[in-house]
Amino acid sequence: MILPRRSWLLALITLILATTFFPAAVQGAYTPWVNIAAGARHTLAVNSLGELWVWGENQFYQLGNGLTQNLATPYKLMDGVVHVAAGSFHSLALTTRGELYAWGWNSFGQVGNGSNSIAPLPEQIMTDVTAIAAGHESSYAITRTGVLYAWGANAYGQLGVDSARQAVLAPRQIQSSISRVAAGTYHVMALADNGILYTAGRSDLGQTGHLVPSETAGLRLVLQGVSQIAAGGWHSLALTSDGKLYAWGANDYGQLCLGDTSPRSTPTESSLTGVAQIAAGDVTSLITDQQRNLYIWGGRSNTRREQTVATVLTQVVRVAAGMDHILAIRQDGVLFAWGDNSEGQLGLGLNPVRGTPERVLYDIKGVAAGANHVLALSNNGTLFSWGAGRFGQLGRRDMRSSASPASVLERVSIFAAGANHNLLLTTGGDLFTWGSNDYGQLGNGGNVARSYPTQLLIPGESYSPLSPTSPSTGASREAYSEAVAPPAATQPPRSQVSALAAGGSHSLLLKDNGDLWVWGNNAQGQLGIGSSGGIENLPRKLLEGVRGIAAGENYSLAILQDRSLWAWGENSSGQLGLGDKNMRTTPTKVMEGVLAVFPGSKHTLIMADDSSLWVCGSNELGQLGLGAHIPEALRPQRLFSGVRTAAAGSTHSLATSVDGQAWGWGANSSRQVSNSTAEIIYTPEAMLEQARQVAAGASSSYILLWDNTLWSQGSRHFGQLGDNLLTAEFMEPQRMKLPPSGTLQNLVLQVDRSLMWCFGELVPVDPGRDTVPLLLNNLTMLPIRAVIEAFGGHVAFNQETQGTVLTLNGRSLEIRSGSTQATLNGASLEIAAPTIRNERTLVHIRILEHLGLQISWDPLEESVTVSR
Repeated sequence: MILPRRSWLLALITLILATTFFPAAVQGAYTPWVNIAAGARHTLAVNSLGELWVWGENQFYQLGNGLTQNLATPYKLMDGVVHVAAGSFHSLALTTRGELYAWGWNSFGQVGNGSNSIAPLPEQIMTDVTAIAAGHESSYAITRTGVLYAWGANAYGQLGVDSARQAVLAPRQIQSSISRVAAGTYHVMALADNGILYTAGRSDLGQTGHLVPSETAGLRLVLQGVSQIAAGGWHSLALTSDGKLYAWGANDYGQLCLGDTSPRSTPTESSLTGVAQIAAGDVTSLITDQQRNLYIWGGRSNTRREQTVATVLTQVVRVAAGMDHILAIRQDGVLFAWGDNSEGQLGLGLNPVRGTPERVLYDIKGVAAGANHVLALSNNGTLFSWGAGRFGQLGRRDMRSSASPASVLERVSIFAAGANHNLLLTTGGDLFTWGSNDYGQLGNGGNVARSYPTQLLIPGESYSPLSPTSPSTGASREAYSEAVAPPAATQPPRSQVSALAAGGSHSLLLKDNGDLWVWGNNAQGQLGIGSSGGIENLPRKLLEGVRGIAAGENYSLAILQDRSLWAWGENSSGQLGLGDKNMRTTPTKVMEGVLAVFPGSKHTLIMADDSSLWVCGSNELGQLGLGAHIPEALRPQRLFSGVRTAAAGSTHSLATSVDGQAWGWGANSSRQVSNSTAEIIYTPEAMLEQARQVAAGASSSYILLWDNTLWSQGSRHFGQLGDNLLTAEFMEPQRMKLPPSGTLQNLVLQVDRSLMWCFGELVPVDPGRDTVPLLLNNLTMLPIRAVIEAFGGHVAFNQETQGTVLTLNGRSLEIRSGSTQATLNGASLEIAAPTIRNERTLVHIRILEHLGLQISWDPLEESVTVSR
């Protein structure tokens, strides 16, 4: 049987950004997954940076973090890893240097450290290794010279050596000239350089393919001309160099791909053709065809597909299966998981069985909070906004607040949120500002607010983003050094923007050459230009040799190349850390050895180069974390060490420690720090674990975890928690559910507006070929081309019939000007008479229902929603 081919569009490869430390801004980045392994109920995954992440069951220390608590979301264990293998309850990891590490259950020596004591942490076992595999209680490794080593349980001869069937506690040489190895529960497959396949071990269900009823102690030849191998729990698969698939062993779930459930004791050729890759789980076989479509044979009810040959996933490059869960890496590096999740082995939180593939670690990579609005950046570069909007700070072309996240712009590189305005740089090098502009903080030469991103040009400057880079509401901890492609010879050199910072009503921009530009309100000297008062509504160069920047409510901070911290602006509570409360109108040195700085309203958090956190300014509401007896600190005071990043709100503070713990302290009337009380928290209190980044608004907190999920708590009066509510408080952290970016789900047409919102993304209507939507009660006429194309359809004018053809969702509808007769896939159809002018067609909105779309009318918002 030929594997069915499904047509599918190739996904755009996601922009890969290097991970680094950036405070109160984007710190992580979407990094493609490259290797995966599934144990009985735990999972190992390696990304392109060589980071090993683990999750799932941990009863036997199989996650290697020294604990026995299960992990329902991914946890980073180690760096420098290229390949992983998982036994039922132990794990192996191979580093870029060829070092093999092992940990977990070790009753039979499967860790290989010479003992049978459990190994809670990774231990180095071998060097010069190129390939690894793990069975239920056994382990295997191939060296660079092609020598196969094995260790662990050997009761069935699964190590390929007799040894009186005794367990082997350390790696033992088995055979030379081996290129690949695969291990089932109690059997092993070893592929030689010349394509000869050897097997050994338990064979009561035929899994060794040797026609023996019990087991085979030594490696024995079973097949020739083999190019790929895969070992399931109790069955085996082999793909030959001429494209033939062979299977043998247990078949009670149909896992042999032979169309029945009878076991085979010798290799049996399958009728499947077009097979490109093979993999196997406990009772499943995973087949990827040459078009990278994934199919599953076998599997219990929570992992299998009921249709024997239905496409489970497309664009698949790597798969793995455990006892009852399956993993797949798509071509763009996205990891999917489905099946049993009883121990958190899917990495999707403690949720029930997932019957369809769901993405793991592919949501949000950065967040920044204004006073009462929030910006969040997804891994594909889409920027979302929600919260207060009366100054246009949500960028949605209106002045309304919204408790529902919606996308603002795509291909975003750097962003920063001020109190009520925002700065943004795209990957193409375009700088945008929007929101409040009463003090010229948008830098566009005026003082009129903008409710949509408006391009900003630095006077006399050409610029581009430093890629990859990060938004910043605090100064950077580490500078990027990745090279950027040189400009064309005919263009002037472009300098690069490396950081943006937005204060209460002023803005800062840092270029990679160290030049600092400032604009906006200068009432408190926050621009540092030598005077106070007035505004600068165009960018003005202030300093050179700057490494990082940050903006408080009415003051500014800069870290120079020598890591010295300088401050200027308002100092009414000692927030500049200069030992007094006097305003500074020019940059003044505060201290040395600074990596990052996080300004609030009237207090400042400073991270030193030893990762210690220092605080200064007002402590009226406990925002310094120094206890209730200290009203303020005019000079920086050391709070605690081991800090990774921090954030300062108006009157509360957040930080993450190097072990992933989030901490909060200060004002807590909205439970923005602690959900156990509404009282002030005067010393740091533990919040969520596995935290990567934090952001703080006026009275709300946001915590981004290492699994790329975003959590919010605190005030929601302006919708800033993004939970579709605009009133009351939320008493505990909640996981935010942002809409999936990149896939159009619905489209909203606003009354009397020449624009549309496609799943939150603003789509202007082109007056040259579209018409502004007309609304009479709930009878809506709309520009058909804009809507059809928004959903990926096509509109064409038929010169012969003088009709317009609308194609969408596999349906073709032809309509003619002034006629109530139309055809749908060739069949006659009665419709309301449309108006057509060339290819610009105005029709009644209900016509879209014939093309598989749904229509709903909201009388309160006076809008029509079109959904797929």
